[in-house]
Amino acid sequence: MALELKDLRDLLDKAGTYRPGRGIPEPPDENEVARCIQTMLARQCIYPAQPAFTRLHKIMACPDYQGFFQRYFAAMGLELHHDTKSGMLALKVPSADKRRFDWQHARLKKDETLVLFVLKLSYEEGFQARTMNAEGGVEITTDDLVDKLDAVAKTRIEETRLMAILDMLKRKGMVAVGEFDPVERIRLLTVLPGIEIACPEHYVQLIAEWATQQDEAEPEEAEAVAAYEEIENV
Repeated sequence: MALELKDLRDLLDKAGTYRPGRGIPEPPDENEVARCIQTMLARQCIYPAQPAFTRLHKIMACPDYQGFFQRYFAAMGLELHHDTKSGMLALKVPSADKRRFDWQHARLKKDETLVLFVLKLSYEEGFQARTMNAEGGVEITTDDLVDKLDAVAKTRIEETRLMAILDMLKRKGMVAVGEFDPVERIRLLTVLPGIEIACPEHYVQLIAEWATQQDEAEPEEAEAVAAYEEIENV
């Protein structure tokens, strides 16, 4: 490559000295490095149990290779976070005062923010009750989510729209969505550790303050209320 980062060349050159049996994955090639970067920018959070990302996760979780990705994302103002307990790899803005400049960054809409907020509350409740599963997730149902949206945010979201929001958060690694139960007419949801990356305490406080004043905001102001304008989403 004519325009090649020295750090990238150092990473790729590890293939020349790699020896199997050391307990670390084979070094990535150029295409795999690109896939790792593009996957993190598109997904925000990935986990070791996701078959589609097994190889990419092993590369970025390996201490021998992780430094390259940490430096790469740091140059973008992002932190590559590795939660060794759950295995989660996630991109996050290092602090609340950091601003985003990339054109792809879009603030969440009002209903998306409220769903994110309620999922975070459910996660915290599960953590406090010690009902987390082996992967660090908290299981609830869509009925639980709807009830909490009504109780906390005085909000009802139409089912099709709610599923669209959950699908978006699923792609970002915030929640796993189970199959529809035709008898109970619910879906099992697993709130994943990535919810803490997408909704840190700083934003929880902003949303909570907004929720106490929600009657003052018009429903159409989907992107105008400061409480959810602050949400940073990769």
